[in-house]
Amino acid sequence: MFYRTTRSREKSKDLNRSKKMQYHLFNAILGLVAAFLIGRLPFVSTEKLHGASECDSSAVTPITVLVVGATGATGKHVVQQLLEMGHNVRVVVRSRRRMLDMVDFQPSDHFVVTEASILELGDEDLKQEVEGVDAVVSCLGHNMDFNGIFGQPRSLVSLATSKLTETMKATAKAGRPKKFILMNSDGVAHPAGTDDTRPVLERILLGVLRLLIPPVKDNEKAAKVVHEFQSNGTIEWVVIRPTDLIDGQPTEYVLYDKPVGSLFGGGVTTRATVAKCIVDLILDQVLWEKFKFQMPVLHDSKQN
Repeated sequence: MFYRTTRSREKSKDLNRSKKMQYHLFNAILGLVAAFLIGRLPFVSTEKLHGASECDSSAVTPITVLVVGATGATGKHVVQQLLEMGHNVRVVVRSRRRMLDMVDFQPSDHFVVTEASILELGDEDLKQEVEGVDAVVSCLGHNMDFNGIFGQPRSLVSLATSKLTETMKATAKAGRPKKFILMNSDGVAHPAGTDDTRPVLERILLGVLRLLIPPVKDNEKAAKVVHEFQSNGTIEWVVIRPTDLIDGQPTEYVLYDKPVGSLFGGGVTTRATVAKCIVDLILDQVLWEKFKFQMPVLHDSKQN
């Protein structure tokens, strides 16, 4: 009897262990699918950047830009390119050391690094970060691992977007609207419903992912926060929706007013190119006037 009971318990443990493995495998597969669709591949980049920008900084009037998500695979390019052009950059990052390991610059009057979680930063502290900036860039995203996908905070991007835009509104001065740029994904539909209707299979898949993968819903909420934000002329915004992201050097790009192609194989762009587009939007007023209050989709021009 004792022998049979022990064998039974061992079988039960093996069964539970098998179920746990199946559970984690299932979630890992969902995470990879979600990463593909929302344009953020499952890795943490530690590459140090050198010479990311080809722009001539000699003729540029310096501006001040706050970047959040600055240690991400795209955010680090935004920081590097702006600093190389001689602009003032402020970043809010959870790891100061990691930020400094990624770029060729050390903290100075032109490069201010605040070590904090953007969601835990106090209202007055965030006001100090936003005060006096010309633009705010959010490249925030979820880490594509189990904790990043299913852990807290599940609404990182949308909560940070709301917090940033409200603070920008509170610190804006009459006649000088600040620019807000949110990096999102072409898997997110325009909240106004102006995108073309996706095929049935893609709509079903997105619906399933919306229920199972919190970052998908979070990105959609963030886009909606920006689109519905009532700034009373104090903030102008653009939501960039890049297609599938890859590593590589910055290239020429194309901006579409809505997604083109399918969710699968619709196109690619490098993260450095997304950063280049963000920097162009900040500095090129003609380009900004063309796309402000819109959600353009970005593709590498070589893929078209």
